Amino acid sequence: MSERRLADLLAMWRIRAFEEKVRDLRAEGPIVGSVHLCIGQEAVPVGACDVLEPQDALFATYRGHGWALARGVPAEPLFAELMGRASGVNGGRGGSAYFTAAEYGFHGENSIVGAGAPIACGAALAGRHDGSNRVAVSVFGDGAMNQGAVHEAMNFAAAFSLPVVFVCENNRYSELTPIADMVRSPRLADRAAAYGMPGHRIDGNDAEAVRFHVRDALEVAREGGGPTLLRWRPPPRRRRPRRSPTPPQPGSTCMRELSYGEAVNAALHRLMEELPETLVYGEDVGVPGGVFGVTRGLRRQHGERAFDTPISESAILGSAVGAAMFGRRPIVEIMWADFSLVALDQIVNQAANVRYVSGGRLTAPLTIRTQQGNAPGACAQHSQCLEALFLHVPGLRVCMPSTPQDAHDLLVTAVHCDDPVLVIENRTLYFGPKEPVETGGPVRPMGGARTRRAGSDVTIVTWGAMTHRVLEAAETLAGDGIEAEVLETPWLNPFDTEAVLASVRRTGRLAVVHEANVTGGFGAEVVARVAGAGAPLLAPPIRIGTPDVRMPAAPVLAQALVPDAARITGDVRALVKG
Repeated sequence: MSERRLADLLAMWRIRAFEEKVRDLRAEGPIVGSVHLCIGQEAVPVGACDVLEPQDALFATYRGHGWALARGVPAEPLFAELMGRASGVNGGRGGSAYFTAAEYGFHGENSIVGAGAPIACGAALAGRHDGSNRVAVSVFGDGAMNQGAVHEAMNFAAAFSLPVVFVCENNRYSELTPIADMVRSPRLADRAAAYGMPGHRIDGNDAEAVRFHVRDALEVAREGGGPTLLRWRPPPRRRRPRRSPTPPQPGSTCMRELSYGEAVNAALHRLMEELPETLVYGEDVGVPGGVFGVTRGLRRQHGERAFDTPISESAILGSAVGAAMFGRRPIVEIMWADFSLVALDQIVNQAANVRYVSGGRLTAPLTIRTQQGNAPGACAQHSQCLEALFLHVPGLRVCMPSTPQDAHDLLVTAVHCDDPVLVIENRTLYFGPKEPVETGGPVRPMGGARTRRAGSDVTIVTWGAMTHRVLEAAETLAGDGIEAEVLETPWLNPFDTEAVLASVRRTGRLAVVHEANVTGGFGAEVVARVAGAGAPLLAPPIRIGTPDVRMPAAPVLAQALVPDAARITGDVRALVKG
């Protein structure tokens, strides 16, 4: 065996050993949150990084541990980052899917599918003007080849002959869905011809083959020849045992013990049974049953009306607008609320305008299911609370259920509405305790508030997952002789302003609690409505929310930002006691 081959094997073994240890630590608990391993793909970063120059910029996908190691990032601070330690490469801010180490030429993973490709174009553009002879390398998976950002980046790079190498790693899956089910032609490297760039399909298990083709692409880029697309052949296929889904079945009105996630599932089954015009689709919602299992069983029971899509948020949401205009009631899932920003145009400029611009002759009865909020180990691209952004857009209805019953009822109401509705769930609630849920009952009217706890000293308005923390705080306050009235407003548009005013007039004090950032949060609107109505207040109202800081991955850092029961208790106590 040649020295080069031996060095390759040792480098690949090091990555494999690192990833296996990460896998074990994720199972045991020291590493929390989403972790995407590159096991089986080690030859690609080893071969590619071996021929990169120090000035070259590498932009990896969220499956990037191996790329970081191959680029020279030391294992110890990388492990520390994944474990949320202060000694991590980003001090625990980035976590597994979003860390960066620019001093090693590793300019970050990106947990938004395909989002690194346009950024790589910018690095290449800067290199052209700063005289560094830099080449930018953008790494992504097969699923990203269906993202508009990747198509636009390739066209941009080709149009200006930018020094970019696009690297598509092929593991046969787009998230949980086989890529063969999402494209008509499996030869994705052939797409390069449409942009006027070379495209090569290479054995991704051979580090030497990878090295040869990456070196050639780098030379073409440095000499002004423009970008190249490289796609690796997949590793050998592995058969995975299929789990037999056991979804709750719809039926007549009855009380059932359901978790939050099961209540959403029951509502979806009911809607598809009762409304033949409904369609349920999105990334991994069909055959896999959703990344949280919430859509499990829909495909089996309702056939092609429940189906998987490419990772293409603009196409998902845009097609939902068109289908709704032509008589369907699509229920589409955007896996994380953060991902809705990829296709904001379809929500804000398209769906929200249909009824208004047509003078009511057309409607867009589509429902967008998504989830938001912080969970242990989530990074800044998976933790944003965006309700205020959507509430700023006329024409959109928005709700945030916190209980299994509301998770069921609000979704049923949303789908029966003739306007576009965002149903914002929270993944920390999906697997919570089971509660009695009435299924199959009448469709509830839209709007309204819930008095979760009666009180006379202060009104606390809240919604979503914060409701549970507020109720905990209210019990603690009661022990101090402070009776807080907890008013939950699961519907944020339409918002029950009168219920808030009635409560504040009884208590004389107002606190608004939400998980979203304080600045520009919907809490400011609630306070403004109360002040505008001239409600008599014994003290200035307060808002309790997350400070204006990007959300870190390390749980201990996130816990210091997101309001908990203790902080809510202290702030409300200070409000009441002055």
